[in-house]
Amino acid sequence: MARQKSRTSHASNGVALIERKETKFVTFGETLVQHNADYLGPYDPEGSYTRHVAGAESNVAIDLRKLMPDEVRAVWVSRLGADADGGSIASELTGRIEVHAPQVAGEKTGIQLLNHLGGGEVIRRYRRAGSAASRLTAEEVLPHLEGADLLHVTGITPALSDTCLETTLSVMSAAQRTGVGQHGRQLPRGAVESGRSPRSLRPDARARDPVQGRPR
Repeated sequence: MARQKSRTSHASNGVALIERKETKFVTFGETLVQHNADYLGPYDPEGSYTRHVAGAESNVAIDLRKLMPDEVRAVWVSRLGADADGGSIASELTGRIEVHAPQVAGEKTGIQLLNHLGGGEVIRRYRRAGSAASRLTAEEVLPHLEGADLLHVTGITPALSDTCLETTLSVMSAAQRTGVGQHGRQLPRGAVESGRSPRSLRPDARARDPVQGRPR
């Protein structure tokens, strides 16, 4: 975690007090709604499903806030469809982290379908190609780097689309230029189902180390 800035002031009795600035943590990417089948067997369009919100980047932001609620300002940037799934994500995350993810008319939210075949076998299907989040642009993310201490990225986002690949490269490059610390996690091949293959980021756009602290 990047070091916090601190400022020393003095109480009326002359005792020195240290006021700490909260760390601004920024991440961006797609959060899905997982449709978990309430029945055994292959996909049935008429079947009953329980919905859960799931997203690698937003999960990290939530966990940081749980661990350090008074020390971290966790910001998640994305786009959501103007549908029930997008509404579920916005409702679930708002108030737990700082959400910047408009619900865009005419676009859809990515989902994961989870079916249980018995004996512990599970089939996962994704419907995320062309989702609202796959159209996330650098222009929507870059303003949130202002005053940021740490940027978190994963290998999921650049694999969603060419737009998201360029967004990820642009945002990481901007973070490097402005001295924002970076933390990256690349997922193994097959971790993303979007009709595309996961890809590595260009070496010149990556942080040199897994974690880079912002210089103070």
